[in-house]
Amino acid sequence: MTRSGLAALLTLLLLVPAAPLMAAPPDEQPVAIAVVRATTTGLRVERRVAPSRSQAHDLLRDLRRRSDVVAADFDVPIRAVGVDPLRANQWGLTRLQAESAWQIEDATGQVVAVLDTGVDGAHPDLADALVAGYDAVDGEGDADTDDNGHGTHAAGIAAALVGNSVGVAGLGRGAQLMPVRVLDAAGGGNTSGLADGIIWAVDHGADVLSMSLSANQSTSVLDAAIAHALDRGVVPVAAAGNLYASGSPTAYPAATPGVIGVAATDDADRHASFSSAGDWVDVAAPGVQIYSTLPSSSYGWYSGTSMATPFVAAAAAMVRERWSALGPAEVASVLTSTADDLGEPGWDPMFGHGLINPVEALSAPPVETPGQGGGPTPEPTP
Repeated sequence: MTRSGLAALLTLLLLVPAAPLMAAPPDEQPVAIAVVRATTTGLRVERRVAPSRSQAHDLLRDLRRRSDVVAADFDVPIRAVGVDPLRANQWGLTRLQAESAWQIEDATGQVVAVLDTGVDGAHPDLADALVAGYDAVDGEGDADTDDNGHGTHAAGIAAALVGNSVGVAGLGRGAQLMPVRVLDAAGGGNTSGLADGIIWAVDHGADVLSMSLSANQSTSVLDAAIAHALDRGVVPVAAAGNLYASGSPTAYPAATPGVIGVAATDDADRHASFSSAGDWVDVAAPGVQIYSTLPSSSYGWYSGTSMATPFVAAAAAMVRERWSALGPAEVASVLTSTADDLGEPGWDPMFGHGLINPVEALSAPPVETPGQGGGPTPEPTP
């Protein structure tokens, strides 16, 4: 199989540089001073501005000598704790009611393996969420570098740190990210590398597999790796593909039995124009102009079923955290049975069972009889 057979499909890219960290003002810039002064009616806070840092030190020294000054110091900037400053750019989180879902459960304690181009391990919105990973492309070292950007973007959607006052938020709040590199810098790879990455992730503690990639056919090697994941209770999630305009050829591993296949929607709950449709589509998630992390501490928009997939992986992790005894088919059943129906009534090839609804998924008790999607009449996972 050629590398193009397993390329992660990407349709839109707009990079936005990360906001720079605030540095100490140089000496020639004004510096704010705060003073607590004792008055006849009580304490009063005053604010002063010195023309330069050296003059600020002189002013502080003079103020601290005054008998009516209780305290004087630099006026240090503060910001609200728990606010991700770029959260407003994330329409997908808003549509999925992330904050409401987090009041019920998050993904703390779950490990989401991102099988992709690697993950930038130095990104401030991801670094503290990463656990050890694996490079199945070169066969050596970790996967905490990303020469493409696709994997870093997917990782941020799944579990960028929430409430760290940096950048964006990931739907799977509290989840750990396991970077598994199965695609090279050009976004290509092969099914043997994917199978290798799946087996490694399963054997090293992954709870959910997020696979924003596709091949035009399956192999017995890939099937064996997916079977290994299912046997070990790991939930596999994969992109449905971005080839709707080309007739929606079957995409693997999304079409592999037991894998949750993910289609993409836009901000009006419409079928994304590129999102492949077929009987391997189980659910849908936001996938048009999704804002997330990129290498070199930056952020930007990507579109594709690749972006929808980590939303579903994160939701699966939250369900797993809420009901730890659920197996992969049961997790899939919770997500499909609580999805918001879109398109034709019931299951359809564009949206599957509909747009995932994390709030409903975490509120509804698990079904007793598990079902795994893939068509109007889901069949039990073998």
